[in-house]
Amino acid sequence: MDNGVILFTTFIVTCSVAIGIHYLLYLRKKIHAETIISVWNKFEKAISNRHIKDVNKLGTELIWNEHLTLDKLNHISNSINNLGKDYSELEDLKMLIYNKRLDWNKRHR
Repeated sequence: MDNGVILFTTFIVTCSVAIGIHYLLYLRKKIHAETIISVWNKFEKAISNRHIKDVNKLGTELIWNEHLTLDKLNHISNSINNLGKDYSELEDLKMLIYNKRLDWNKRHR
């Protein structure tokens, strides 16, 4: 096979993979933007009703959402600290919050 054909094929495959990855990242960001408000409302309801499994699940989903703000993170942290004294199931969520804060502090210095 000619070297030109090999180089061209390699270039096309590499560009196709890069475009595919960027498209998947775009879709993920779009889904996060569409769902953060509904997940936030469900989280607030779970906190007020003290449904610990839902608090844990929804809080984790919020932590991993790209559109989470510092104000919302602080609110989640305060809510979990108020509930966390009574429920040991929230320890993993506390660690996620702690790690998210460390990541933000590292990036914004």
